[in-house]
Amino acid sequence: MAELPKLFAANPQPMLIYQLENLSLLAVNDALCERYGYEPGELVGKSLLVLHPEEDHARVREVLQPVQKGSVSGLRRVAVGLRLLRKDGSVVDFEATGQPMDHEGQAARLVLINDVTERKRADLAEQRFAAMISRSRDIVLFIARDGRILEANLAAARAYGYAREDLLRMRIADLREPTTAGEVRRQMESAAGEGLLFETMHRRRDGQPFPVEVDSAGVKILGERVLVSVIRELTSARALEEELRQAHALTTELQRELHALSKSE
Repeated sequence: MAELPKLFAANPQPMLIYQLENLSLLAVNDALCERYGYEPGELVGKSLLVLHPEEDHARVREVLQPVQKGSVSGLRRVAVGLRLLRKDGSVVDFEATGQPMDHEGQAARLVLINDVTERKRADLAEQRFAAMISRSRDIVLFIARDGRILEANLAAARAYGYAREDLLRMRIADLREPTTAGEVRRQMESAAGEGLLFETMHRRRDGQPFPVEVDSAGVKILGERVLVSVIRELTSARALEEELRQAHALTTELQRELHALSKSE
């Protein structure tokens, strides 16, 4: 325990020591002060609660109550529901890991603070993105550089007629109409560079081909370069185009016949 002051001061992770009985801060390390904008004199001797937004004080007291009462006496990690107040008034989410110690004859807790703000933001962004693609009416595929399908949404399963688990065992070439398979590698390379918007033919599980518009671009996810392809089925659009073409042809023919009839009169 004699080495604790050196380890405490030099630790790159924010750390603090508080008195168990009244929650007063007994020590804070340099990492905590530097990261959150305080001077040691602004914290030492003050209540631990000064490091939390006022609206969180009841929650913090609730978290600390079992420790103060002795029902939790050893190492304890609190992973949710904690926010730390920076000196500038902004807040960060954090996890706290505390353990009992004796500090100059006082019962105390040594607490290591792990900032999880960015991780929570990333998790929230991932959840929002997952919700977005799951509800999308367009097909969304994540494709590895070798053509393996890494992820597929429900719209993809409906369009191709495969279970999602089956799609994740396939390659993008398996979903292409055979006469277009030779274009896959070139299109993937172009999409990985500057992105690519193109039309092609895909096929369903029963072998039926259907036209699609593909908007594909390369992105980096967890250090791996993958393609994200948003695929819109053009079957309805093509059917509408054909209906319009037939209607135009019929209109033209009617106009021709009416013109011929007017001349005969």
